[in-house]
Amino acid sequence: MTSMTALTIVTLAIVQILRKRGFSEEQATGVVEAFREIDAGSLATKADLREVEL
Repeated sequence: MTSMTALTIVTLAIVQILRKRGFSEEQATGVVEAFREIDAGSLATKADLREVEL
């Protein structure tokens, strides 16, 4: 299991789900790798969005 700040991704489970939905092994692992590269600290939270609502 990979833990990233507030974002936790169970990579094997995601690959399996994507494979069941027709992704190739290469596509599924590519998607998971892309998500692992995300800096969760730069993502907006619900609280962040509430602060900027007009």
